[in-house]
Amino acid sequence: FVMATVNGSCVRRSNAVLNLSKNFTYRESVVYPNFITGFVSFFQLMIGLTCVMAVPFQVLLKKFVLPKPGSGPSKEQMDRGFLKVESLAKGSKGTTVKSSFYFPTDPGYRDTARILVETALTLSLDSDKLSIRGGVWTPACIGEQLLPRLIQTGCEWKIEGCSCSH
Repeated sequence: FVMATVNGSCVRRSNAVLNLSKNFTYRESVVYPNFITGFVSFFQLMIGLTCVMAVPFQVLLKKFVLPKPGSGPSKEQMDRGFLKVESLAKGSKGTTVKSSFYFPTDPGYRDTARILVETALTLSLDSDKLSIRGGVWTPACIGEQLLPRLIQTGCEWKIEGCSCSH
């Protein structure tokens, strides 16, 4: 997955700041239904990266392929969009926890704005409830306060195999 390196750094930083576990491993992957689909996706990524890196292709992309500034998905396209993040965690003693986080609308435009607003509200209105002070934070550092806000404004959060309060 293209963002795996960035996501991994964020997850490892969260683990360090929150002091969750010394024996922590994080992996991220994309699952394809078959080899051909995976190969085609890899090939498309390589072509895309080549186009982005080579100046002549950059000019062609900007002129003919990429959307113009101010244009974006239509309301109908955003209505059809959604994001579902599924996670599986395995503990050192064999405990397994599964979670899913569902965003019901376009994650690229609509939900990014909503999440930024809810994060800002959490930092400004609930900072006294946060256990972390100073330093560089990740979203997990304010998760206990942010998660209820996200659920109240449209997200769904499910967790199985955990005796925690979520």
